[in-house]
Amino acid sequence: MPDPTGPPLIGSGSTAHTTMTTTPPTLFQLAVEARNSDLVRDSLAHDVVFHPPIQFQPFTGRDIVSTVLSIPAVVFAFTDSFRYTNVLTNGAWHGLFFEAELASGRSFEGVDYLHTNDHGLVDELRIMMRPLAQLEEFAQHAHELIAQLRDQQ
Repeated sequence: MPDPTGPPLIGSGSTAHTTMTTTPPTLFQLAVEARNSDLVRDSLAHDVVFHPPIQFQPFTGRDIVSTVLSIPAVVFAFTDSFRYTNVLTNGAWHGLFFEAELASGRSFEGVDYLHTNDHGLVDELRIMMRPLAQLEEFAQHAHELIAQLRDQQ
C-alpha cells in the first residue's frame, strides 16, 4: 500500500497528495532578496561547489564562488526585475524559482538549485535559466564582466 502522505506512484491508481508545508527561507534566498553580496558570501559554505549556467566546469570554494556570483548579481539578480516566484524544498535540497529581465528588457526564468549543510550554508549550487536566447545574452554579459574582473587583477 502506498504511503498516503507521499506522491502517488505512477500507474498505482492512487489519488493521494503530498502534504505541503511552509519552510523558512534559506540564508542564500534572504541574502539575494536583500541584494547584499556580503550576505550572499556568508551564506556559502567554505567548500561550496557552484555549477554555473554557461560552463560545464564547476567552481569550488567560498572566495571564488562569491566572486563568480557577482556576475549574475550585476546582470540580473540585484535588479528591480528579479524576484523569486516559488520555492520547492526536499530536506536540504531547495529549488528557488525566479523571474527577471536582462538589460535589453527581455524576460527569462530560472532556478537556483541548492543544497544546504547542517549549518544552513550552501554547499552546492546550480543556476539554470531559460529560454536559450536569454541565456546566450546573459553569457555575453558574463564574459564581458569576467574580462573586467581579469583586468582588475
